[in-house]
Parts: sequence; C-alpha cells; structure tokens
Amino acid sequence: MFKVILYHPGEYSMYLSEPYRVCENVYGIFEILAGTDEFPFRDEASVAFLKKRNCSFIEGDRYAIREGNDRVFPITYINRCEQEGLILINNSQRGIYTHTKHLDRLVINALKKLDIDILLAVCVDEDDMYNLLFAIKDFEPVNFDYGNDLFNYCRKFEYDWKRDLPDIARLIDMKYPEGCEVILTYKEWFEAGVICDKKIFAKTLLKEKLRSRRFAIMLIDFMKDESVRLSKINSTKNPDTRLLFDDLPSVADDVKRTFYLIIDIDETIRSERDIVDYCIYGGWINKEFVEVLGKEEALPIFEDLIPFILREEMILCG
Repeated sequence: MFKVILYHPGEYSMYLSEPYRVCENVYGIFEILAGTDEFPFRDEASVAFLKKRNCSFIEGDRYAIREGNDRVFPITYINRCEQEGLILINNSQRGIYTHTKHLDRLVINALKKLDIDILLAVCVDEDDMYNLLFAIKDFEPVNFDYGNDLFNYCRKFEYDWKRDLPDIARLIDMKYPEGCEVILTYKEWFEAGVICDKKIFAKTLLKEKLRSRRFAIMLIDFMKDESVRLSKINSTKNPDTRLLFDDLPSVADDVKRTFYLIIDIDETIRSERDIVDYCIYGGWINKEFVEVLGKEEALPIFEDLIPFILREEMILCG
C-alpha cells in the first residue's frame, strides 16, 4: 500500500521526526548507499523489486547486476525510476517519506506488489499531483482528505499564472533588465496560406522543430469595454509551426487586440519560471495579421503590460 503525504519544498527534514521525515535528495542518497554499503540493496523487498524489473544481483559481487540472462552492469547504471524505487523501499522501511520525480507506472506497479508500505511525499508546488496519484490509484492519504473527487481537490493546488503577474514581472526584469530595447535584425511577411491560415509578420526566425506534445498558450485580450481578459489554451497535439499558429484565436468582435505567449511545456504551467524559461514566441494578434516575436522581445513587452493589466478590471478565465 502506498501511503502519501502532501508537502511544500523544505517543509520537512529527513532528519527531524516531527511530524514527518521527508527525503528530497534521492539520487544523492542512492550514490551514498551504493558506494558505502558492503552489499547495497540486499534486503528482501529491494531484491523482490529488482526481480520484478527483470534484474538480479550476481552472488558474491557487491556491485554487479544482471539484466535477464544477458547484460551485466554496475548497480549505478540502473535507470532513474528504478533508483527512486530502491530509495523509496529503503526509506519506507525506516519511516521516511520520499519525494520522487521519475516514477512510471511499471515501477509503481512493482512497488505495489511488495509486502511493505511505500511512503511517498508529493510536493504540491512541483508535482503533477493528479496524474501521479491517479497512476497510483489505491493509496492512503495521510495528511489530507480529497473526499470523493481527487481531480477537483488537486486543482486547488495548481499554479495560476493569472494571479501571479507581479512575480512574473519581477522574474522577467531579472532576466531582461534592459527591457524592450532589442534591435530586430529579422523581419519577414508571410501571406495567409504560406506558414498557416493567418497572415504572419515574423520578427524572429521560426523554429523548424518543436519539442512539447501540447504547448501552453497564454492569452491577454484587451476588450473594447476597457477590461482585460486573461486565459490559457493548449495547442493541437504534436503541432508543427503551421498548426501552432493556427491554434491562435482570431480577434473577436468585443476585443480590440490580443497579446499572446507560447510556452514550450506540455500543457501545464507550474511556475513563473516556466513562463520565462520556456517561452518561445509572443506578440500581438491583430485582426489583419499575427505578429511573432522571439522571447527576448515578447517577455519584456509582457512585463511592461502587467502594470496596466493590474489597474484594469480583470476577467480570469479557467
């Protein structure tokens, strides 16, 4: 059985027992145990876990592991999710909760078949809470109660960029202290049907390859009634450049124009740093064309817009 606590970064220590002990340095602990124990991870639960992962220790050798009947390699070569599994087992048997980053369903299922309780710490500020807990399915919530609706309970902890505009502005200013004083060396018009169905005025080179499965698109609509509407949509799945810009909405009748930022992360913005670090394009959506700027130009413009947005009536969508 998985036993789960929720926590904030640094809230609990691995060495102080009240009320919970939490290990956040999984790979450091793994290296210490692998390097200092005479025969590391030889307890019954760890051996059973590795066996379920088609791995076994070589008798008499403290360090070597055999995968199936063939490949032999040092224990430090096992993948990260298996390292996390071993530290989860080790810590759980000592009453310590462990925060992980790479658990997959196969490792989760292998851990659930063991005859020990697995103590897992989920960070509400960093983890994809719902998808992680949904993957575990059967677990005991230790310091929280989600009632009968896990999805809506987890949504309460989601980062909302629309309520974090001052912090976003401060972070942009730290990274781009010169503001918008950027000399644009590239400008090119693309008529409708060339790049996408919209007319594009590109002031940055367009990327040939995109990384994320679904991009997060932040939209700031400046309305004709002087209010400002903030929302986020996700792109088409696995878009190319054409589909990505086609996903930008047209200017509605009650909107003067729209500023947008495209964030190269998979759907969910988890912090202001995601916006600043992974923005790839931004600019204005006009009725006649879409302006495409690079992040170095778009983010300082967004920073300059934030004080105005905060002064106006804001409509927060989603």
